[in-house]
Amino acid sequence: MCEKLKLSLLVDSDDMSFHWKLQEVNRGEAGEYCKGENGSLDKEKFIKWWFMDIHELFHKNDPVIVDEQGNK
Repeated sequence: MCEKLKLSLLVDSDDMSFHWKLQEVNRGEAGEYCKGENGSLDKEKFIKWWFMDIHELFHKNDPVIVDEQGNK
């Protein structure tokens, strides 16, 4: 994913979500999460992932719960 985005700068941040995101990149999980229908990087999915806080990041793969009215 870093190669695809041509990222060469690592930002040092106190935000722990960035540390977990780096781990997801290293394990290939970020690339899978941000993959579009045609197999290439989906810009919207990447932006959503990049701006997730730590809580959203940990729960991004949880199943969506829909109530009786169809609300998520």
